Amino acid sequence: MQFEKKQVISFFLLIFASFLWGISFVFQSMASNHLGTFAINTFRSLIAAIFLVPFMIYSIHKNKKNNISQNLNFSIFSGLFAGFFLALANIFQQLGVSTTSTSKSGFITAFYIILVPVVSIFFKKKCSKNVYIAILIALVGLGLLTLDSSFKIELGDIYLFIGSIFFTFQILTIDYASKKSDIFLLMCIQMTTSGLITMPFIALEEISFSLMYEALFPLLFLGIASNGLAYTIQVFTQKHLNPTLASLLMSLESVFASLTGVIIYTFYQFSDVPQYLNLQQTFGCVVMFIAVIISILPGKRFTVSYYKERKKNKENTLQ
Repeated sequence: MQFEKKQVISFFLLIFASFLWGISFVFQSMASNHLGTFAINTFRSLIAAIFLVPFMIYSIHKNKKNNISQNLNFSIFSGLFAGFFLALANIFQQLGVSTTSTSKSGFITAFYIILVPVVSIFFKKKCSKNVYIAILIALVGLGLLTLDSSFKIELGDIYLFIGSIFFTFQILTIDYASKKSDIFLLMCIQMTTSGLITMPFIALEEISFSLMYEALFPLLFLGIASNGLAYTIQVFTQKHLNPTLASLLMSLESVFASLTGVIIYTFYQFSDVPQYLNLQQTFGCVVMFIAVIISILPGKRFTVSYYKERKKNKENTLQ
């Protein structure tokens, strides 16, 4: 796969976004000790929207001043759809995170690396063979990272898988919209929509100012770093990356979720669910990174014709 400069930058930026999403599993667990699922999603989304407002105003003003064509209606419409899918994805993810370990949560959430290329086929979005090979290797890595012989399906796992489906549609919506939208307007609408969808359901949960204060730090991180910064990076990078490759890079959040979960749990027990990595899980992390490396190799190396041509050139050289 040949990468242009913008693609290389997008590649590493999306890995950084995956790190922010990975460590967010820890803060989601911390927040769930004080607030319910709907409150967490509402506050993290609205905090992100407020954080993005100055950037949105500046972006719209700059484009207007420079007479750059803006499709504001398309940006708003796309943001509404992306926000709807994101709200449902975060709700089901939070329901799962509160009942299982961050490692297992990262694995099931990252199942979109399989769902995205499957759904993308219907939109004629194809990648080189090495990316598909990398996805299969990544899935093996994810399995090693989180599964064991006593693995059993629990209610929280089902919630996480449903969330993964909605993340798939969110990723594909962003892929379609990112190339034509004002990034910050799209993001602001997405986060506002996500927050407003879950806001009415806060009444079903126990909430008070003291509980909100206890959860303030994790909420600020989730709002600014995860929803505000990481999702903005997603929109920017998906302008230059195929959605299948993007989903592979985003699946690294499971690796970062495991590593940061172990490190932080060592110094601060943020959850009742123990966080650790054994030899198998450590090997799973290594396999995941190998998958990412394979994804950036030239696609022609994974074709029979490449090796036939290479053999022929070698024979000609010897003659």
